[in-house]
Order: sequence, then C-alpha cells, then structure tokens
Amino acid sequence: MKEDSSKKSVMTYFVLAIGILAVTLVLLRAVMWLNSDDINSLYPTKVGIEPYQYSEHEQEIFDFLELDRETALLKIKAPKDTGYLSFHLHTLKQNGLWTTSLIDGFDLNENDTQFEATLGLIRNDDDSIEMEFGYRNDGKWGWVNDIATPEISFDAKSKSWGFLYEFQKIEFDNEIPIAFLAMNDDNEIPNVRLSDYYDTSNLFYYDYVQIVTMTFRSEKA
Repeated sequence: MKEDSSKKSVMTYFVLAIGILAVTLVLLRAVMWLNSDDINSLYPTKVGIEPYQYSEHEQEIFDFLELDRETALLKIKAPKDTGYLSFHLHTLKQNGLWTTSLIDGFDLNENDTQFEATLGLIRNDDDSIEMEFGYRNDGKWGWVNDIATPEISFDAKSKSWGFLYEFQKIEFDNEIPIAFLAMNDDNEIPNVRLSDYYDTSNLFYYDYVQIVTMTFRSEKA
C-alpha cells in the first residue's frame, strides 16, 4: 500500500508540472497501465463496453484539473468470436446523411482468445478527439493512438461534446457511438446526444456535427 501511495504521489506532482493535454494523456495511461495491483479491474466482467470507475484518488485529480468533461475512459470486452474492430468518424452533411471515414481498424483473436481493451477519449484544445487505445489480444499487449480532427470553415462561437458514459452491449456489425462534437457559428449551444447518430432529425439546427463510432465484426477485414 505504501508503494502504491508513493507511485500516485509522484504521478500527481508530475502531471501538475506539464500542460493540460500531457496531463490528460499521462493520467489516462497511468490508470490503464500502472494499476498493477488490480489489472483485471481495467477490463469488464461481462461482454460489452462500460465506463471505468475511478478510484477516489484518481477522481480527486481529475476534479482538481477540471478534466471530467474533457475525457472518458472505457473498458471493453469483445465477444470471443470477434474478428475485426474498427473506429469510424461520421460528419453530418446538409441533407442529414453521414459522411463516413475509417479512423483505424484491427484484426483480432488469431488464437480465439478474449479481446480486452481500455479506451481513453480526450477532447483536445483544437477540438480534436484523441483516442488512447490499450489492449490485450492473444496474450499480447498493444497500444494505439488515433485522432479525429474536425474540418470546419467557420469561426465556431459555441460548441458541445460528450462521450459514452453508460454500459453498452456489443452486437456484431452495429455502430456504437462513443463520442460526439457539435459546433455553431452563433451563440446557441448545440444540444446533441450520442443516440442522435441513429436519427439525425435533431441535428439540422447545427453547423457542424461529428460522431465517432466503434464497430465489431465476426469476420476479419
């Protein structure tokens, strides 16, 4: 326990000494990788996606740095027969349809083992959504960093963003919204929900909307 407290104290002073983005990345990586006393707590007990429950000490740091609205940490356990995982960026067009681009994709489970991961989502100062993805697959550890950057041609005067904050079951070939960003060129703050991905009728009032999704498939790419 003393060693664990010492590690957390060192981490606290370190993150306070650098910029907000670096602070966020360090904290998320620390939660994902340095909690060696209970590494299984970083993964769900059942198949699905669920928010990570911060310890009291971790929550105090995030509250102090006012990072709660800027970040989210998700725990992922995929079905055993998952063959492929992908992240997509969807940008709303004026006709209410999405323009979709692939952010990243992975073939999984060469040896039919359970795929588990922890995904850190971070809203940067430039409104890009950064994804820190640490995973355990076929008994091996891996780390991936991706970023989704908005492409806007106006001066955004108001904006809103959000992440997945409740448990979500995984169904093959179904897009799962995990983050959104919306902007206006006036002072009306966009009122957007992740569920608006499936029905865009609430989004016509906003000048820019993007949503990041995850998709699990049984077949490899």
